Amino acid sequence: MHMCDVVYLRRFGLRFLRTIVTAFRQVSRNRMDSVETDLDLEFNETSTEPLPQSSEVVETLVNAVNDNSSGFNVDVRVDSIVVTSAPNSTGIPQFRTNETFTADLLNSTSDAFRTRSSLLKRELEPFFFEDFQPDFISLTPRSFSNGSIIHMTDINVPFNTTFPNDAQIIATLTRAALSGNLSITITFINGTGRQTCYSSKQGLIIEGETVQ
Repeated sequence: MHMCDVVYLRRFGLRFLRTIVTAFRQVSRNRMDSVETDLDLEFNETSTEPLPQSSEVVETLVNAVNDNSSGFNVDVRVDSIVVTSAPNSTGIPQFRTNETFTADLLNSTSDAFRTRSSLLKRELEPFFFEDFQPDFISLTPRSFSNGSIIHMTDINVPFNTTFPNDAQIIATLTRAALSGNLSITITFINGTGRQTCYSSKQGLIIEGETVQ
């Protein structure tokens, strides 16, 4: 296992998959030669936890380099450790399902939160992959609140990729809601300037819009 794998696995657990060395370059600083290394870090897209921030990635490696007991035995200049590109995340329109909210959904470390997050990713991500490939990585449920269940969710896209706009995301959520393939019933989607509502009667989902 790569030394960096050990460092990041220890810090991020099952969220982390592996490091990949993509390039070596010889550089000269202050009349001394050194080797600059490019690494790609892969994280688990199915994880219910958010992707680490760039600052966390840098801090983790800096701490390992500075800690003599970490087992990281390569001489690295800590001021040279930077993240040059990272996925971007932003919130998507909130949506509501017609289920009973429980207090343990407020705790992101609870089994209920993780189970709910896994369910949403498993059922909704295929629709986002279909509509936004190759510019879609994953969804990350961020929080839940009372009102049946209101879902606050982030979309993750590659570096230098434009986010889908709210209208596109609402269209994808609408398609998922009307597909008949979800085990949950989306009853309300909150958009920018518009609210798209769904009501279920005798197994049918009826779409309507109200302008704010």
